[in-house]
Amino acid sequence: QVNEEGYQYKIIDRMGRLVKKGIVAENGINLQELTSGTYFLMIQQNSNHGSGHCIQFVKP
Repeated sequence: QVNEEGYQYKIIDRMGRLVKKGIVAENGINLQELTSGTYFLMIQQNSNHGSGHCIQFVKP
């Protein structure tokens, strides 16, 4: 069941492949299983399917 008040996220690698997706937890997003590299984090509010944010980040 999707929490309508929460946020969905997707993590995309530099090749455009979806590497992880889910619902943002209260304690954040666990990035431990990602290998080192550059990624894009896309966040969208569950109740708003029209807009979102995209952030580029580097995992050392």
